[in-house]
Amino acid sequence: MLKVCLLYTSGNWLWKLEALYQDNAKKSFYAATGGFEYTYVGIGDSMIDLGIITEFAYDDRGDEATTSFENDLLLGLRLGVNDTAGTELLASLSYDLDNKGNVFRFETSRRITDNIKVFLEGWVFFDTTPEDFLLYSIREDDFIRLQLFYYF
Repeated sequence: MLKVCLLYTSGNWLWKLEALYQDNAKKSFYAATGGFEYTYVGIGDSMIDLGIITEFAYDDRGDEATTSFENDLLLGLRLGVNDTAGTELLASLSYDLDNKGNVFRFETSRRITDNIKVFLEGWVFFDTTPEDFLLYSIREDDFIRLQLFYYF
């Protein structure tokens, strides 16, 4: 197996690529995820940063892939408040270009005190079809998770 991970930053740009090629007795295949994030720093003369994320995931096994993200476009936003509580928000929509199902995901975190941090995460699955067995099998498993961390 050959695996390549590249990351390049320039100014407000972050470019990323993860790719692999596997040649085995059963089947040879390649898969890749690549994209960029552009961050607007100090929006409106504030401390707030907003990142715009775009990624594309491809697996040449198509329907035989072991992931639902074999031909998907991800669009997302990353909000960094840059406050002393470390408030962050990440939201993304993964859109299946073969129209087999989509995923909306968000996560946010914030320190409440020096010792306590709260983390909230959610996944919502929609427009799933039986052609995407992996995503279709969890189509009713939308969830929200709230975690509280205590540091000592």
